[in-house]
Amino acid sequence: MEILGDAQLADALRRYPDPESCELRAVIAERFDLQPEQVFVGNGSDEVLAHSFYSFFRHNAPLLFPDITYSFYPVYCQLYGIEYRTPRCATISAWR
Repeated sequence: MEILGDAQLADALRRYPDPESCELRAVIAERFDLQPEQVFVGNGSDEVLAHSFYSFFRHNAPLLFPDITYSFYPVYCQLYGIEYRTPRCATISAWR
């Protein structure tokens, strides 16, 4: 407990990243000639997908994806009230 009470050690053990990823966004922005405000960094692909579903797929037409797909697609649709359909792959081929 004495060791854990050491303030310098406590500071050294804090490993949480900046929640806004300021440094990373600045480096990416500089590399691609953008402003940091134009760069989105997520906490893993699930967070990026969640924001994408919320931002881009909320419209009148149902979202279509195959019945064999990433299991979180239906979860995000249900979470954000997005109508979706999962036609079988053979049905998708018939649409062409």
